[in-house]
Amino acid sequence: MTGSARVDLVQRGYEAFQTGDMDALRSLLARDVVWHAPGQGAGEFHGVDDLIAEFGRKFQESGGTLRVTVNEIMEGDESVVVLARSTATRAGKSLDSPYAHVFNFSGDTVSEAWVIAYDQAASIAFWT
Repeated sequence: MTGSARVDLVQRGYEAFQTGDMDALRSLLARDVVWHAPGQGAGEFHGVDDLIAEFGRKFQESGGTLRVTVNEIMEGDESVVVLARSTATRAGKSLDSPYAHVFNFSGDTVSEAWVIAYDQAASIAFWT
C-alpha cells in the first residue's frame, strides 16, 4: 500500500465513523485488528467485531452526540498519525478531548491503532 493510499484509507475511516457507516468502517479494518484505547477508558479491543461493538456502545451512551474533528494527518514510513478532537455529552457530562491516533497497516487494512488522549484522566472520567 502506498503512502497516499494509507492516508486515504484513514480519511475514509474517519468519514465512515462520523456518519455511523460501520459496514464501510469494517471493510477498512483487519479482521484481527488490535485497537489500544486506554485514554478513552476502554482498554484494548481484539478483532473487528469487538471494536465495532465498542463504537456502537459509545454512540449509544452519548445519545449520538459523539463527534470527531480531524485537525491534521501526518504520514511516516509505516504509519499514519492523526491529530484530532472528540466531543460528546453523556450523563450530564461534556467531553472536549484532543488526541493523537496512530495507525499501522497490514496490506490494505488497519491492523493496529493507538488512541492517545491528551488528558487521559478527563477522557476516562467521561466514559466511565
